[in-house]
Amino acid sequence: MARSETLSGTGAVLPRGAVEFLRRRAWEATGLALLATGAAFGAALITYTPADPSFNSATSAPVHNLFGAAGAHAADLALQAFGLAGGLPALLLVVWGWRMITKRAPSATWPRVVLLFVAMILLAPAMAALPLPESWPLATRMGGVVGNLILENVLAFGREMGVFEIRPWAVGT
Repeated sequence: MARSETLSGTGAVLPRGAVEFLRRRAWEATGLALLATGAAFGAALITYTPADPSFNSATSAPVHNLFGAAGAHAADLALQAFGLAGGLPALLLVVWGWRMITKRAPSATWPRVVLLFVAMILLAPAMAALPLPESWPLATRMGGVVGNLILENVLAFGREMGVFEIRPWAVGT
């Protein structure tokens, strides 16, 4: 005769193994959602068109972004603010999603999110210092508004201290 295990007083509805199975599937589903969100945001950035309606551009023209008006707004905000560094969150979401799907949990989530923003703030002025290719669609340069502001302030401080005697090609052009 099969032996049955009683869980008196625990209030459990499902056996312990089923709960663990569902917990793992929920973890994997969360990873899949993160991966899909990161891929969608990356695709929205890649299909960005300056003529699309956004927070600073009102137009009745059709939206060209792959993810419609929401994708156009998100891509415009990220690229205007941080330039190419605005793509780091998409990369992070894809990597974290993949790690969750393959059962390798990202550790120290909040410090990593904070470091993501620090990385974006440090990468933006580096991108703003690069020469502007003719195909770049924005006036905010490749570092966005944040990158331009930080770069200009660092260069002004350096000139005051006598460190920088020349002005790089990227600032003010």
